[in-house]
Amino acid sequence: MNNKENLEYYSYLYKLVLHESKAVWDTGQLFLLSNAFLAAIIGTNFGNNSNDWRNQFIFWLLALLGLVISLLWLLSFNRTKNYYHFRMAQAKKMEKNLFEIFSGDGERIANGESIKINGKEYSLKICCLNLSSLTIVNIVIFVFIIFYLIVCVLFFPINN
Repeated sequence: MNNKENLEYYSYLYKLVLHESKAVWDTGQLFLLSNAFLAAIIGTNFGNNSNDWRNQFIFWLLALLGLVISLLWLLSFNRTKNYYHFRMAQAKKMEKNLFEIFSGDGERIANGESIKINGKEYSLKICCLNLSSLTIVNIVIFVFIIFYLIVCVLFFPINN
């Protein structure tokens, strides 16, 4: 490939990376919204719980639904995240002959290193932690899963 073809190919890969990152967040917003809505319904009615088996059964069903939604979110998020990483790897491979946007300093700072540019130091770490937004989403998903599991156990329908 000549330089013009390389740039066109890289531009296409760059657009794919942007598309995949948008897909990760758009999907995440849908699942986060549905989980937040469901958790709010459970949370606002939690104190109104009586020993009535119907209330317990409804809580259990809502928590079970939330658990299913969270597991689907986890699977969907990780699949989309893997596709995003694949596109990033393609773009980084292409950069070796051109320039460094995703590779080089961009990759090092994403991996937790500090980078100096024109005498100024840049870092993505917060409080010595290098938590990527992708890792934080996984943590949020697991918090929802734990919440729904607790509610499922507490309100498991038992004949009294």
